[in-house]
Amino acid sequence: PNTLSGFILHLLPSLFPPPKHTSQDIFENHEKEILQYFKAFLVTSQFSKDYLLKKGFKTVPIYVIPPALCLQNLQKRQETEGIQALIVSNIIPMKGILEFIKCLKKRVQKIEKHPFTLNIVGRTDMNEEYAKACIHAVKQSPLLQKMVSFTGPVPHREMHTYYYNSNLFISPSSMETFGMALQEAKAFHLPILARKGGFIQYHIEQGKNGYSFSSVDALTEYLLYLLDYPQAFARLRTSAHQ
Repeated sequence: PNTLSGFILHLLPSLFPPPKHTSQDIFENHEKEILQYFKAFLVTSQFSKDYLLKKGFKTVPIYVIPPALCLQNLQKRQETEGIQALIVSNIIPMKGILEFIKCLKKRVQKIEKHPFTLNIVGRTDMNEEYAKACIHAVKQSPLLQKMVSFTGPVPHREMHTYYYNSNLFISPSSMETFGMALQEAKAFHLPILARKGGFIQYHIEQGKNGYSFSSVDALTEYLLYLLDYPQAFARLRTSAHQ
């Protein structure tokens, strides 16, 4: 029978190549031949569609279907002092969590002067070596250990609680083809600080519901600014809520 096969694209290895490899190398040697077999693509963002078009898939239908938002924002968030930050991410290298922890560590004595906590929600078993390095980096600093916690995986239906108990969402990820956690944070009216990459910055209206930065270091510096100036953070929270 004449069966036509389609491909649902979430993340290609060439979008985040391993060390000592280039994106083009991974695409040409591992992906191109396989992808040419398919007669249609379903992708989650315009970013992914543009990536396929750049790789030469100009005559194949590419359908952009953003992921549906499954969580509902029903409660009113309580006003709390300081910053209770949240990262929702599997702990793998692409997500930039170790880099962010190291940036916090460099500034930990400045940060500890303010009420600040960070909860990292997500799987630790997808790259155990990397996850252990993140946890170890926190344990090396008694000050950081008081601020940062790793919750591990949480059933999606229970994620409401984590969004409600936070007042800032952080994404140090180097890239996202869509960014479902960013979509959820926005739906819960959380201000967002994120590193630019892939589709990440398209969830953010600069200065209204958050800021996107070219590096994790710049993101961390702005976090410190918000801690130093609570009135600036209050304005950002109000703007994000609206």
